[in-house]
Amino acid sequence: GADARADATRWGPSPATGAASGGGGIGGASYGAAQAAATGRDGVPLASAPPPGLALRPKPAPTHWVYRDPSGMEQGPYSSAQMHAWWEAGFLPEDLPIHAEGEPASAYTPLGEHIAANGGLPR
Repeated sequence: GADARADATRWGPSPATGAASGGGGIGGASYGAAQAAATGRDGVPLASAPPPGLALRPKPAPTHWVYRDPSGMEQGPYSSAQMHAWWEAGFLPEDLPIHAEGEPASAYTPLGEHIAANGGLPR
């Protein structure tokens, strides 16, 4: 019935029985809380490692960048190739704040730190 469907949308212990529901659906008010606290049999949080036999997919390298100019205006996004060409031509200072397109403004990193951390500016 409706109660069974509601239980099937919840992962984690059932408030009534303390047993995990057998449902495979994702959703319900308790899903986020149960998933945040969930750990595997070995005590490792479930989302901290890939499933056995599967490797992590590498995060794709950013292809476009945003920078904050000396007046504080955000500029971009510009392609990695364009940023590299400007760097090679000497137009970009090492202290220029940059971040990958789509990242929050709090992700700005000085260009020089990015280059040092990543072995060079992407081409």
